[in-house]
Amino acid sequence: MMISNFETRPMTVSDLGCGDGGLLSLIQNQTGIADAWGYDFTPANAAGWPDRDVKAELCDVFGADRDEIKLGEISCVTEVLEHIANPLGTLKWIGQTSRYVVASSPVNETGDYHAAEHAWAWDYSGYALLFNTAHYDVIKHDVVDSFQLILARSNHHDT
Repeated sequence: MMISNFETRPMTVSDLGCGDGGLLSLIQNQTGIADAWGYDFTPANAAGWPDRDVKAELCDVFGADRDEIKLGEISCVTEVLEHIANPLGTLKWIGQTSRYVVASSPVNETGDYHAAEHAWAWDYSGYALLFNTAHYDVIKHDVVDSFQLILARSNHHDT
């Protein structure tokens, strides 16, 4: 996550849907990261947090607890947006606080062919369009195996 190419000071990171804390454990002590924490909805995922030595909280980040959580200057939504009811609205909400978003989603799913637990599916151009529509500039958009990853900057902070 080469945010340091765009910012000269350490930044904070919130992982929204952090699972067992795997991503947090990888980034929390990296150069350019001032602080990192996460949130997840699934109680079973909390079992991994002490072993990974990460700061995380059990809550409904995209529902009832949304107004109670703290977002970082960078928010991560990896393997999350395809599961939630309103990904466009969620990205707009994140962009009001976070300067950057790091996101991933399957690249090979379609409206007709996708995992049963996924409410949404985007091809490569559709995923970029989602972020553009939510008022982000896509900085980097790559495909790794069967996943697409995006680093985008929110336009909400351009004044």
